[in-house]
Amino acid sequence: MSDLELYVRYAECSVLTLAGFALGTDALHGAVSKTLGAEKGFPRWFPTLAGLWELAIVGMNFSGDADLILLAQRMLAVIMGGALYTHSTDPPPKSIGAILWFGMSCAVPVFRGADLLQTVLRHGALAVGGVVIGKVVASLGPEPKSHSA
Repeated sequence: MSDLELYVRYAECSVLTLAGFALGTDALHGAVSKTLGAEKGFPRWFPTLAGLWELAIVGMNFSGDADLILLAQRMLAVIMGGALYTHSTDPPPKSIGAILWFGMSCAVPVFRGADLLQTVLRHGALAVGGVVIGKVVASLGPEPKSHSA
């Protein structure tokens, strides 16, 4: 493991920890689901599930198990695809974080010896899966305000 790889995982987890706690505790406070439901059409339960997913990534990223670290990177690719879907109707700068974190999800396996092209293709497919999951989950929630005018 290189120092650079470790720093990338630290960067991933700094944001994922904060977002994971905000989203993961939404079942208690409802602030995130209120916004995501009204603006994006996501159901009430979705932010809590997404937050727990992010916290699982954090835990696996520092588990010390090489296989779990790589699984965490794949899970990150999926959720970044979902983030791209979530921000697809927003101004382009809102997607920069998802694109950067997707790039980091590809960098860690490459730092560990994986082929760059295969990693980008695999993670790209996982991100597309995240977009599809985002569309399906959004169809289960309330109609967004922007569509009900």
